[in-house]
Amino acid sequence: MPSKQITATILLVLAALIWGTAFVAQSTGMEFIGPLTFTNIRFLIGAILIAPLAYRERGLFFNVEDLKKNRLYIIIFLTGCSLLMGSYLQQYALLYTKIGNAAFLTILYVPFVPIISRIFLRKKIHWSIWFAVSICLTGSYYLTVENNFEAQFADILVVICAVFFAIHCILIDEFFEIVDAPFTLAATQFFICFLISLPLIFIFENPTLSGIYKELFEDLRLTSPQNGNLRNWAKQGVLLLNSSLTVEKLSLIHI
Repeated sequence: MPSKQITATILLVLAALIWGTAFVAQSTGMEFIGPLTFTNIRFLIGAILIAPLAYRERGLFFNVEDLKKNRLYIIIFLTGCSLLMGSYLQQYALLYTKIGNAAFLTILYVPFVPIISRIFLRKKIHWSIWFAVSICLTGSYYLTVENNFEAQFADILVVICAVFFAIHCILIDEFFEIVDAPFTLAATQFFICFLISLPLIFIFENPTLSGIYKELFEDLRLTSPQNGNLRNWAKQGVLLLNSSLTVEKLSLIHI
């Protein structure tokens, strides 16, 4: 049986793979909706998917001492806020910069974590961190120096988003020092991101259901039906169940 360290390493590599490939979906998912609407829906889906797993951890969370629990509430709220800021800045920047630039610059959160920990938490930093930071900054310069103004501004936004992601990682570490409930933290912070961004999408963007549907059809390669025959949807794997209208009944009608 693999050790916890090996399991954790494998899970981190898997998370990096999922996170990296998600940049493609992020860059192509804003044809009919804005970056804030995309971020809002993304976190709503995440909260719904993780909620059942978080429910299984309810005993761990509610058994925490009241004094520590109050601190947990603050940490969870700040974690959600930092995640929302980092995700939105990254999503907005993808409108103007390249996927490669956004991916590389976002990784700056890795050296930012120990630097922020040193400044605010007084933790010691190994000399190799400063060497890594200098390499990252050099690479960042060559990535952005030949870009136009819009792209350079977008790259700066990605660097700022990396700072928020670094804060997010530090807060996660603080959370786990109190309780080991990863699904509770994930579901709650996603829900916080959804709630905070929900009124903002109506202030800064103009979201419509038709735009969301169009984006869904585009991203999932589904075509919107032009008539009552839903066979094409059924062939694409879409199952429609309704008390008065089903794929089965339609097949009889069109025979």
